[in-house]
Amino acid sequence: MSYILQLRKVLFNEFEQKNNFKITILRDNKPNNENQIAMASAIFTINKDGFETNPNSNIYFYFNPTIGLIPISKDKLENDFNNNILAYIEEKDPKVPGINTKGGQIK
Repeated sequence: MSYILQLRKVLFNEFEQKNNFKITILRDNKPNNENQIAMASAIFTINKDGFETNPNSNIYFYFNPTIGLIPISKDKLENDFNNNILAYIEEKDPKVPGINTKGGQIK
């Protein structure tokens, strides 16, 4: 995960990182390995117009080290958050842009 975050800093400038490409590290409470309680995963959010400018254009990808990078819908993400399958590691952690959770929409 740290390599992915470092690579993002190399490939995208600060403006793009804030407005067009975001990586959010999450806790996956339903890991593929039954011997684990949880594992780290990440959501990649991409929006060529900007998260604030056109939030309906957000494209989401789920990354898990065991399965790789796969597309995921906004509805599936919201459902996984609301059912505690995915969770922020700490409340102050960066949020996934445009996702509605029980606590309201995160920008």
